[in-house]
Amino acid sequence: MTLEELHAIDQPHVQELIFRHLEDDPADFALRFHGQPLPVAAMATQLRIYQRAVQKLPTWVQHQCWFTARAYEQSTSELAARLKPLPAVRRVVDLTGGLGVDVWHLAQSCEEVLYVDADPFLCELAQMNFKRLGMDNVTVRNGRAEEVLLEAHELAFDLVVIDPDRRSSSGTRKTPLNAYSPDLTQLLPAYLQQFPQGPHPIFFLKLSPLLDLSALEAEFSPLGGSLQFHVVAVDGGVKEVLVEWNPNAPTPEKVSVALHLHRAGQDHHYTLPGISIAMDDLEMEELVGKMAFEPDNAAYHARVVGELCREELGIKGKMARADGYYFGEEWQGNFPGRVYRILDALPYKPKQLKKELKRRGWKKANLTRRGFDLSVQKIQAALRIETGGAHYLLFTRLGNGDRVTLLGERAPPP
Repeated sequence: MTLEELHAIDQPHVQELIFRHLEDDPADFALRFHGQPLPVAAMATQLRIYQRAVQKLPTWVQHQCWFTARAYEQSTSELAARLKPLPAVRRVVDLTGGLGVDVWHLAQSCEEVLYVDADPFLCELAQMNFKRLGMDNVTVRNGRAEEVLLEAHELAFDLVVIDPDRRSSSGTRKTPLNAYSPDLTQLLPAYLQQFPQGPHPIFFLKLSPLLDLSALEAEFSPLGGSLQFHVVAVDGGVKEVLVEWNPNAPTPEKVSVALHLHRAGQDHHYTLPGISIAMDDLEMEELVGKMAFEPDNAAYHARVVGELCREELGIKGKMARADGYYFGEEWQGNFPGRVYRILDALPYKPKQLKKELKRRGWKKANLTRRGFDLSVQKIQAALRIETGGAHYLLFTRLGNGDRVTLLGERAPPP
């Protein structure tokens, strides 16, 4: 969308027409109004985005904000923004504002927010949307993150938020930190070099959910100060990985990990003091009668499954692999994930398993795996079993690599 098209769709009669046809097919809408003195292509694009944004950004739809396809795709959801532990400080700057959802969230608890983006079009778009959202404590500035960050120290901001662009001009996702824009591997050391003396603002850096936390620790630890990783997940899907860097604080012995989860309409927040749970030696036979705990994917992503279950939730048990299940005793708490009761444990040998399933009359079962080296599709083809029903087959490996099949059932919530 061009700036001219943005101002064209912002006319009251055009906006009213868009919202009168929110449930229309965008292609049919474009054909219906083709040839009329209207920005039809831009209007159809807004319809297409609105029909998706009603779940991701309901408040923005309610206030009739404007979007571009790329800004919408790269934006966080309202729910993920709310889950993020951004501190309520007095003055904050977002150096990579984008659509501005994080700024919208911050403006609800901070006195003064500065939105910065290098794209003048996005700045114009944000200015329009912030006005619609009633955000009178936000200032919009067109500028490069590298330049404004150097001013942020002298302007005494309490918090700096950076969400680097992780896509190429063609839309391809980029994972390495030095491929981001701005390049954090250059930006943060340059900041410290120019301002070696504190006090400094706290930094919140939003990174790719695909990044390994151990690699991030190796990347950021040389900066000094304290680090904390935050993993944000909604209904089992990891949405964001954030690095909280406080240059003013002493370097801790371990980097703590915080999980911020939204599951089945409930929020869960856990802070874990680093990864320290040692793996246990487990025999297949001792799993029978135990509960298999499978927490939210965020815990697996952060490699803190054992810590979450044992230290934070107080579940007595053992774990053979960091990517496997946690095996424990009956537990009555509100567990952030799935819990299975193990009825039997057998080696993963398809021929023997098929015979055993036939003997038990299990014609169908739900298949799930953790720490197993075969896909569910390959397992299902080998066992020739239908999926579904009340029975569960859990596939995992022990610490020595032995493949194990667990026959179980879902444990009902307490």
